[in-house]
Amino acid sequence: MRKILLLGLMALLSIIPATQGQNMVFPSCSQSQLATAEGYMSEFRTLTDRALDIETLGDLLSYGAAQVEWRDRTWAGLPLCIEMHLLGLQMNQSADDFAALYALEFIGVDRASNPYEDLLISGAEAYGTSRRWIPNAIENAKEAQREDGGLPACSEVERQALNPSILPGLQALLQQAFEVESIPDAIDYAAAQVEWREALWSELPLCAEAFEFGVIMYHLSGDLAKVRILDLADVAPEENPYQQAFLRGLERFAEIVNWLDDAPRPYRNLPPCSEDVLQLPLYRTMQEHVDFAALPTNTADSLLAFSEAHLHWRGALWSELPSLPGCAEAFEIALLTIQITGDAVAVAALAETGIGFFDVASAYQQQVTEAGIRLDNLAAAIKSADNAETAAPEKRLPSCSSEELDGLSESIVGFSELMYLSQLVETDAQLSTQIKALFDWRRQLWNHLPGCAQAFEIGALMIQSFGDAISYLALAFADVPNQSNPYPRQIAASAEEMSRLQVEMSNMPSSDESEAAPAGLTYFVSANPYANIRACASTNCAIVASAQNGEALTVTDDSKDWYEIRLENGETAYIAGFLMTKDAP
Repeated sequence: MRKILLLGLMALLSIIPATQGQNMVFPSCSQSQLATAEGYMSEFRTLTDRALDIETLGDLLSYGAAQVEWRDRTWAGLPLCIEMHLLGLQMNQSADDFAALYALEFIGVDRASNPYEDLLISGAEAYGTSRRWIPNAIENAKEAQREDGGLPACSEVERQALNPSILPGLQALLQQAFEVESIPDAIDYAAAQVEWREALWSELPLCAEAFEFGVIMYHLSGDLAKVRILDLADVAPEENPYQQAFLRGLERFAEIVNWLDDAPRPYRNLPPCSEDVLQLPLYRTMQEHVDFAALPTNTADSLLAFSEAHLHWRGALWSELPSLPGCAEAFEIALLTIQITGDAVAVAALAETGIGFFDVASAYQQQVTEAGIRLDNLAAAIKSADNAETAAPEKRLPSCSSEELDGLSESIVGFSELMYLSQLVETDAQLSTQIKALFDWRRQLWNHLPGCAQAFEIGALMIQSFGDAISYLALAFADVPNQSNPYPRQIAASAEEMSRLQVEMSNMPSSDESEAAPAGLTYFVSANPYANIRACASTNCAIVASAQNGEALTVTDDSKDWYEIRLENGETAYIAGFLMTKDAP
């Protein structure tokens, strides 16, 4: 049986049907990229020859070490184009499936119950479609004169799409793996992992970092399957090559999750700003942050004057906030500016103390620098906006729904806990720990803050209060007398306002108490093969879903170029009207 499987798999992996490439949107490979296929396939043949010799558990562990080394090298060099992606994916899946097949055999799973048996057999059956795929593909690429290409870097929208669409499925899968305690558990997880990986590539945004993320997730799910199966075979972790590979992958996975968390949010219910926003007094007040960039001299008096100047600037900003327009860039710029008012003072004070030993001052400076760069990028985005599709500056932030405010509850609880802990700080080390906790909390707040009025106000107060708390401590460590420190008054005033807002939020009607949504009209998607559904009425807005040709949608407003629709979860979204028709397919 093993010889038959190998012969079939070698044929399958020597060709990838050209029709498969038509279902994916990777760029087509060039002649030079396709010319590398034979080298990859030759190495894979060597690896699968080794798989045929697996007779003992020791053989499997040796094969596993070789497979992990081979796959890391293969994925690192594989051209990011459609034909080579399909080839690399199929080779890696089959190499994984061999290992998982034998691992389940060694814990007593028979072939009839082994989910990897069918995968290997179906691969062998698919083999005979075309032995001339690589030569034909090279010839086609030569005739088309294709140049070497690859995937572009991910945009902010694509980064944002990864978190909600990809991570939950993987997290649920890994949780299932950690619960494997028996042979039936192992079989169930293997089946779930195979099903999950089949859908993985179709869900990923088509960009370079997303592809790398997909490879890491694919390896994590497969490695953990073999870790748990081999645990049942009493293989010690230090002898298990997949255990080490899983731990390395987990480190890289955490780095990418942090990269995703740091992606600025589009505030999906807000349209982009028009250039008119730049003429508002509010925006001019925001821009004044550059006038406060120079750090003071190293005296308590100069630090105090520096902090008073920032507080005065922030007061002017708050007085202009009632005119904050309801568009995404202005929303983020205002919050960033409030954040900088606290961070800049903390940087100035920490720089004059011995706390730099803990690298806190430099970390804080990095926060200020990144915020300043983000402000510049947001201003550039406003200037380059298509004014025909952006929000009028007089439009205000919408009121929050009860669901949006409920989503802030975790951030508010975390804020309260950290503010309490800040009162207990007495040493440099404690302050360092508190500041690092602040950075983590604040990043999560930014990632979950909805673009609506009450959320903006309470988010701004929390960001301000935390900046004030750290500024107070930093000035104290810089020997500013307590009676001269202006921040306790700021913190108390913010706490009072926070309490008022929370009472107001608790009295808001829930969604089931609000008015029923309009019935709407049924329209059908006329775009082929699909149409994008966006968070607001502009091509600059985030894509929140897609609809296939002929799919029925509920339209609640068809009076403009962009139709307002109601999604199945009750949320409002938008689709270009010319992509819709009242005629059923």
